[in-house]
Amino acid sequence: MILFQLSFYTDTFGLNDAAAGTLLLMGGSGAFFDPMMGVMGIDHHTALGKFRPWVLAPQLPVGAVMYLAIRLLLWIDRQTGVWS
Repeated sequence: MILFQLSFYTDTFGLNDAAAGTLLLMGGSGAFFDPMMGVMGIDHHTALGKFRPWVLAPQLPVGAVMYLAIRLLLWIDRQTGVWS
């Protein structure tokens, strides 16, 4: 899958190799952040529970960013006709 992503970023999106490699490197940062968030969740106690605030809080911001990203791609397609 990662090899396909690299060729997709470079061929379809037109990114240069360094930018595509940086995107793939940033995706691997979960090896550092996942255990750190686990420790934060275990030490966090609220009325909603330990982990529920960490699951519920990013839903609206991530949903808004995904909606705007899709709208941007649709707008670019209407303007340029690149993906038609």
